[in-house]
Amino acid sequence: MTARSKAAAGAVRTNCPRCGAPVLRQLVGRRAALMVTADAEPMPLAAAAPLTGPHRLAWRLRRLHGGGVDLHWLHLQAPVPAPIEAVLDHECPPGTPPGRRPDGALW
Repeated sequence: MTARSKAAAGAVRTNCPRCGAPVLRQLVGRRAALMVTADAEPMPLAAAAPLTGPHRLAWRLRRLHGGGVDLHWLHLQAPVPAPIEAVLDHECPPGTPPGRRPDGALW
């Protein structure tokens, strides 16, 4: 069995190329991985759950020892142990021009 490399663990903090908001980006999952772009501001799961929908998921936020964060799948139908922090899939604010790229955006 192979272990995940340290470079592959954890989310990268960056800015949204359209609206410039701070976001977290990470490839979440091992087999059917999904590139996640989530809002960088964590919130309690109780506050995040009502904001989810078919096209906006909540992601469990785990703090890493080095100060970074790691995103994990969150199953809202399963019982959740202790209070956890969550982040939501990023949505640009209404009125953001399509295709806008702030200066220095890489993607």
